[in-house]
Amino acid sequence: MLLAAKLRALLKRYWPEVASAEPTAAAGGMAVHRDGRAWALVDDTDPGRGFARALLWGLHRDAAEVHVLSEDSPALGAAARQAACFPDLGHGVGGVRCRGRSGRGRAPPG
Repeated sequence: MLLAAKLRALLKRYWPEVASAEPTAAAGGMAVHRDGRAWALVDDTDPGRGFARALLWGLHRDAAEVHVLSEDSPALGAAARQAACFPDLGHGVGGVRCRGRSGRGRAPPG
């Protein structure tokens, strides 16, 4: 439930055109698919596995664009390197950092 709420909040803030989509359990986390695009917030201790699951989930839904989001900042580098292996697929790799006491966070790419 927490990942679904986080994904909804991210969609509302950065991709409002799909904010009303209902997240489903997929890709080791929660995901949304709409209009040929997919977003997956992965909660996996193995970044390669989380990225691969999200990519496969999106491809199985014929998504031309897959956005992989993770709370694990170091995992983003590995996911970005893996994403480079798929130049024909529109993809985005973004990071989400939970807001701490400072109130700062890092936003995913648009």
